Amino acid sequence: MNKNKIAVGVDFGSDSVRALAVDTANGRPLACVSREYPRWKRGLYCDPAASRFRQHPLDHLECLQTVVPELMKAIDSRAVVGLGIDTTSCTMGPADRNGTPLALLPPFADDPDAMFLLWKDHTSTEEAKRITEIARNRACNYAQLCGGSYSAECFFSKTLHLLENNERVRQAAFSFVDQADWLTGLLTGCTDPFRMHWNVGSAGHKALWSRSWNGLPPEEFFRQVSPHLAGIRDRVYPSDLVRPTEAPAGRIAPEWAAKLGLPETVIIATGMMDGVSGATGCGIRPGRAACLIGTSSTYLFLTPRLAGAIPGVSSQVDDSLWAGMTTIEVGQAAFGDIYAWFRRFVNYGGEVSWERLNAEAEAVPPGADGIVAVDWFNGRRSPNGNLAVRGAMAGLSLGSTPPMVFRALIEATAFGSRSNFDLVAAHGVEIKEVVAAGGIARKSPLAMQICADVINKPIGIIDAEEISALGAAVYAAVACGAFPDMASASVAMAGRCEQVYRPDPPQAALYDRLYEKYLCLGRAVDSPEFIQ
Repeated sequence: MNKNKIAVGVDFGSDSVRALAVDTANGRPLACVSREYPRWKRGLYCDPAASRFRQHPLDHLECLQTVVPELMKAIDSRAVVGLGIDTTSCTMGPADRNGTPLALLPPFADDPDAMFLLWKDHTSTEEAKRITEIARNRACNYAQLCGGSYSAECFFSKTLHLLENNERVRQAAFSFVDQADWLTGLLTGCTDPFRMHWNVGSAGHKALWSRSWNGLPPEEFFRQVSPHLAGIRDRVYPSDLVRPTEAPAGRIAPEWAAKLGLPETVIIATGMMDGVSGATGCGIRPGRAACLIGTSSTYLFLTPRLAGAIPGVSSQVDDSLWAGMTTIEVGQAAFGDIYAWFRRFVNYGGEVSWERLNAEAEAVPPGADGIVAVDWFNGRRSPNGNLAVRGAMAGLSLGSTPPMVFRALIEATAFGSRSNFDLVAAHGVEIKEVVAAGGIARKSPLAMQICADVINKPIGIIDAEEISALGAAVYAAVACGAFPDMASASVAMAGRCEQVYRPDPPQAALYDRLYEKYLCLGRAVDSPEFIQ
């Protein structure tokens, strides 16, 4: 049925964009092209010390118009039937009445507040606390589906921060757009906030949207949070335009078909978060948890509809992955970023290779000679999100060595993973198997073996390198009608396991005991006295 049909997934990551062409008959990658964002690479518009991470939309547009035409040169472009776009989430920014990001307008070309706020931008931490407090004190807790705590990484925290701190942006912004929705709207020729598609994943996981309360929270909730949010409810995520990801957003606009070298018959899928597309690329299904492990980590679980909210998760959304199912999202705000930080730390005295660090840490016995660490170096995403907490380490001695410390940090990230698995399992979500993808999953055997021992479950590593782009292509294949539903498309196109890390029973038993030390240190770090 799908012979000679090609779906394209375009993944806008933190540092670069990747375009992947996939054979819909078997999921075989045909070609891939990637480009780094030029302005982002130069560090423009960012201030890491203030947790400010901004990207200019020109980076996205220029790279899109480079990678897709190059991809078309490597395949039979006439066979392309669908295209899907995923982006990091929540990456969003202010837009005018036409849905154009303000940074694309000359008066705002160099204003960081007019650009896209990357997912890891934490400048809105105080605004997130205010939204959480007000949500918790209402008859209906509108933060209940994000674990009871709204995050600085989410849509309305960032919106409020911009409105309260930049008058020019406040006066010019009519709406605020998710990066995936804007790019999808651009390709279909409609970025009008009242006509374009808004994806249910970003709406539910990041923007307090739920059918339980008929879309967004009521107007009085936003007014209670801040007068600057008055009327925002009418200009973002309108309920009649929030669509499931597998729904078609429309045909590609002729202008963009010409720019990208695509047939004008190509169907564009509704935009999506990279967590959604990545889990789909992993072949997520009920009972199979999908782990996306790179600079940070995201763990997704697909389950039949739940009757109530699970406290402490990152988010819980109906229909964001598969129609009729609930998606549970948990994760860690830093995973591989912790390893990268430590390498920079020890490199102060001279270059130390990643290979040497791993080899010497592997020789250190479990428990790292009594050193225990907590992995909240970029705050805690879940359980019980709190971006104000910080990482910690205990048990150091004059005999502690860099490999011991590195081993302790790897174990801390594994313990952080387990805390999230334990949270979900405690509320009845079935976990029969675990699959993983991402940079760390593919490049660090030591980290993945420790994770398998700590979680005490086999972890299969998916063979696809560009897992989010693959997932976007799967959604595109459903949107254009190549498959009738996500279940059948996933069976045909999702990645396969190339390797399985199996827990070692004695190591798993030892890590059970060491996990208690991690939890004990975490309680100390999480105390108000420590945070202050």
